[in-house]
Amino acid sequence: MKKLLIISAMLLVFFCSSSKTVIDEPLIKNPTFYTFSKSKQEVEKAIVEALGGSNSSKKSKFYKYILNEYPNGNFKLMTIDGNPSKVYFRKNGEAYIYRPSIIQILIDSVNENATKISINIVEPAVRVGLTLLPKLPHLQRVWKYKAVHATTVEEYEILLMIGEELEAENMPELKIPLQITP
Repeated sequence: MKKLLIISAMLLVFFCSSSKTVIDEPLIKNPTFYTFSKSKQEVEKAIVEALGGSNSSKKSKFYKYILNEYPNGNFKLMTIDGNPSKVYFRKNGEAYIYRPSIIQILIDSVNENATKISINIVEPAVRVGLTLLPKLPHLQRVWKYKAVHATTVEEYEILLMIGEELEAENMPELKIPLQITP
């Protein structure tokens, strides 16, 4: 009897904590890269100003994050929490909290006066609730996430923020895909 209870508890924990990738993928896509007619140094400075500067109104426009700069000039945003999704919604119409694990900002100098920025989202997920049982080491219930496809909304929002800092003209407008219910 005791073994049956232990096996049942283990199966319950396993099935309650597993996650599946969402099959639906947003049909409308935004660009995830853009070539600015500025030098690489100007673009790097604009990234720091747009995403890591002291202007808190720009920082609150996106996630709470840590901005890391690498020696090769690329950047990485490590997200601390998420924002309400503009694409993924519950059946009751409430937005899921969308959280990419890492956002990579890759910089490629095309020539002296042109720089291409590509944005990559790593491990995007939506918060679906709390775990059933507390987790070690603090014995607290933690957020449970479900893997989803990147929406291209967050990628392009970052490009628009950098473009605003660089005073770029003629950037296409942001497109919000249809709502998806995972």
